[in-house]
Amino acid sequence: MNQFNKVFFFKLQFSAIIFFSCNQIHEPEIAQIDDNFITLNAYLPRYQTFLSKTHQDDNLSNRYDLLNLLIDEAIIMEYADEKGITEKIEKLPTLEKEKNQLLLNAVYKQELDPELIAGETELRRLYTWSKSSIHVRHLFSRTKQGILNIRNRLNSGHSWEKIALSCFTDPLLSSNGGDLGFKKLGELDPAFEEAAFQLTDGEISPPIMTGDGYSIIQLLEREYSPFLIENEYLQMKERLGILAKTYKKRPAVREYTDKVLDELGLKFYNETIETLIPLVLSLNKKNIEIQLENPNMPCVYSKSQNKMWNAENTLDICRTLSDKQKNRFDSITNAKSIISGLLVREELLKTALERKLNTTDEFMSINYELKKSYVIQYIFDNIIKVDKKNEETITEIQSFLEDLRSDSQIFIDSSLVRSFVLNKSIHI
Repeated sequence: MNQFNKVFFFKLQFSAIIFFSCNQIHEPEIAQIDDNFITLNAYLPRYQTFLSKTHQDDNLSNRYDLLNLLIDEAIIMEYADEKGITEKIEKLPTLEKEKNQLLLNAVYKQELDPELIAGETELRRLYTWSKSSIHVRHLFSRTKQGILNIRNRLNSGHSWEKIALSCFTDPLLSSNGGDLGFKKLGELDPAFEEAAFQLTDGEISPPIMTGDGYSIIQLLEREYSPFLIENEYLQMKERLGILAKTYKKRPAVREYTDKVLDELGLKFYNETIETLIPLVLSLNKKNIEIQLENPNMPCVYSKSQNKMWNAENTLDICRTLSDKQKNRFDSITNAKSIISGLLVREELLKTALERKLNTTDEFMSINYELKKSYVIQYIFDNIIKVDKKNEETITEIQSFLEDLRSDSQIFIDSSLVRSFVLNKSIHI
């Protein structure tokens, strides 16, 4: 199992997807593990993704590397089912939270994907951007009000460098004026990148909302490649379409969720929210018990649903917040924003279930992969007790897998492994 050393820890980070079935009668089967099969149609796209993410070439060694890795995963899942580990994992609150996010993604895909398709002009613009590098700097704030204050300081004549000293915690960015150096397409936050590549030399952007907060960006200079090649553009077109979708998705999701929020017609009771602020701030990962003096106090009402959430209901849904979100629950304004987001999420999850998006093949496949990653991590942490990536740990993992393999019936169609033809189109 020499191939295991090379690939297994990569797998823990990128989790290649494979589908197992006992009923794939009409599809060629590249491997069989007891009563489960790895079909060629399921294997091929995962292999292409594997090559793309590891930046390797197609060869027989890599074909067997991934196939053996997927066989290892299959026997691990069989072991987990036999030992009751899978059932235990399915009850984890963190897994439920991630499963709900998958359902939200399914709603967004159904509602928004048709709007995210890029036209020819946009794709050619992205191709042109891909042939250049931009030298950018930025000023940053976690909050909208903070970035507006920074803009006002800039407009009032404060120097960029002086503002950077106070808006960055990173000492390098603080000292160099937020200079990010030269960047290529695909290396920055999508919203940041789209705004930055549209600037001309020396131009400063308005405040831009990114995944981490808000930025004001300045393009210092741009370096161009002089060659725009039509054949290269055609080869990159699929990849550029995916990139365009990432640019469009965040603002589209924001617009859609804002629409859902407006439809809910929420009314807040500030007095109740004031009592909840210190309680939510005191919550920790163990979800400590908190006694409310008046749990039935009205907190938020939805006009469209004719539904009231009282203090106790609202505190319960706030327990699902991340530590970062709990720490932001420090004012009435922030609390209303966070509660609104939770109620929109609740409404969208209800929509997903009404549409039975949790029963689609795509959702069940992705959800299985999510569960599988939890199972593998549990086995590593609690059965093999992996604590670091050293030679001893690798030996322990190999020994564990070899024991499982010895108890399994495994067949690999070597002729199919050698002869299948790989699609040469570019993938991301």
